[in-house]
Amino acid sequence: MYAVLKQDMRPTFTVTGSALGDDAAPKLVGTASDAASLWCLHDTFAGARILGVDCMIWQSAASAWCSRPVEQVWVEPGRETTDVYLKFRDEPDAFYDAYTFRIVEKKTGVDWVPLFTVSELSVCE
Repeated sequence: MYAVLKQDMRPTFTVTGSALGDDAAPKLVGTASDAASLWCLHDTFAGARILGVDCMIWQSAASAWCSRPVEQVWVEPGRETTDVYLKFRDEPDAFYDAYTFRIVEKKTGVDWVPLFTVSELSVCE
């Protein structure tokens, strides 16, 4: 399982996208390690089709880094937020805290903002 991170080790996110309607266009690739840098990537990828988001995670049992594909990346409203929530492709009904990898419940009255959604038709807005 991916549950335990080493002390002070944060996941690293890699986002891959391409310009809409142009399959021959160069791919856009960016990395981020926190909510602020994910917001910057969101701005960079505005109007691009999101092809993939991967989360590099420290797997304590194997003492190694591994990559896990992410379906959606969500944050709480406002660019000052530090919370990042992930929905993994292989677990479509659960949201995970990006730093503890524990399942989280969406708080009542708090609307999360989707930063990235991986889909053939998905566009970063």
